[in-house]
Amino acid sequence: MQLAALALKEGSSPPCWCPQVKGVCLAWLLEHFADMYSVITEEAKRKDFSILCPAALELWMASDELAGIEDDVLVLLTTWHDGEQGQKAGAEDLALLSSLLRVQNLRKSNRCINLVHLPWFADKELLPIFNYSVEEEEAEVDAGSIFEHTGSLFPSAWTGREREGVPATGAARSEFVWDVPEGEYTSALTREAESGLLTELCSPPFYCRGAFFMAKLKFEDGQLGFYLQPAANSAHPKARLTKVVWDLECRRPEHEILRRQPTRGYIVRGRKAWLLGGAEGGDGVQPLAYDAERILWVRDGSRLAQFPYLSNFTFYITIRSVQ
Repeated sequence: MQLAALALKEGSSPPCWCPQVKGVCLAWLLEHFADMYSVITEEAKRKDFSILCPAALELWMASDELAGIEDDVLVLLTTWHDGEQGQKAGAEDLALLSSLLRVQNLRKSNRCINLVHLPWFADKELLPIFNYSVEEEEAEVDAGSIFEHTGSLFPSAWTGREREGVPATGAARSEFVWDVPEGEYTSALTREAESGLLTELCSPPFYCRGAFFMAKLKFEDGQLGFYLQPAANSAHPKARLTKVVWDLECRRPEHEILRRQPTRGYIVRGRKAWLLGGAEGGDGVQPLAYDAERILWVRDGSRLAQFPYLSNFTFYITIRSVQ
């Protein structure tokens, strides 16, 4: 196993892809990088993944045993390409990795919008034709597969089956808990009250279901708005999403539920979510509001409910689906 790790890191090429060596190297890769969510979210694993050579990624991408969705593969390849090994990779390496992506299993916003803008993806000219074929395939019921006529145009992996690895269990992979510290919250209240200008607090970025997100609190004109929006970093441009469905809970410090948002919030066509989750496709908002007497109001339709002022909030965000 140690020899396999040495062969797959630091740009080394495996001495021989005989079945025995290939099997040992693949076993090592799956032991360390099969659970894609943990590789994306844990810094040490992400760093180890970034120094793999292109031959290692070829083995890894060809495996059915990766745990997660194809959008996780896309995120990890983009992360790898942003590192030293990815920047040294040649056009031939990137073309091979592009051909191993199971494009049909990507969510539609990645397949149709985001993928073509990623610098490592090599088959940009084929992508519109492939996306058209996918749409036609989904529309056809009895007329047979359009890929019978167009399939030879595309790498075979593009229509490959979904990954079959079993990820670690736990709801935490679709949940994010944001505890807004008392000092930050009261400071934002004070700045907004004194200046009358928009004041924002931002959560750390978090990853869920193939995309990075960020939560925001906005204080303006006596209203406190909660937003959820796509996030970006140096390696990953802000994703354009068609719809995200999410639930929200807001709790007191002693864990009494202050506000449960039964109506799910939406991000539609990449725009910011409605304040505290408006109805799908609607432009109405349901804001939290506060007044000068430090009383928190929660607007629920036409009714105002009154709660004691809080020194801090804890928000529980659950991502239900990403498109």
